[in-house]
Amino acid sequence: VASASAANVTDGMSNAENILQAHPDVKAFMCFGDGGALGASEVLEAKGTGADEVGIFSIDGTDEALTKIKNNTPFKMSVSLGSPKGQAEGIMEALQALFSGSYEEVYYTPNEVVDSSNVDEYLK
Repeated sequence: VASASAANVTDGMSNAENILQAHPDVKAFMCFGDGGALGASEVLEAKGTGADEVGIFSIDGTDEALTKIKNNTPFKMSVSLGSPKGQAEGIMEALQALFSGSYEEVYYTPNEVVDSSNVDEYLK
């Protein structure tokens, strides 16, 4: 019903408030990053919205987002892009393959869905 850009919690809060004012029956927030999603979660929690009423879904897998998932807030899921060390190792492997002549044209960044069923595995 609406779209907005938010790279941080403050913008996410502002956007969520505006969206909820225009569309009070919104049941899901789909976010490209945990920053905006965390803002939406703050707004919903302040309104007393329960985890069973609205869902927030995001990408990043930050500790803040995972804590929200663990604490049964409206924040339902985030996609973990792997650890920085794991990402660096993957890039190094891709570079080594490139220099040895066996480089694959497509490199897939590792990612894992994190929700209430596995959040403890990812929460530091």
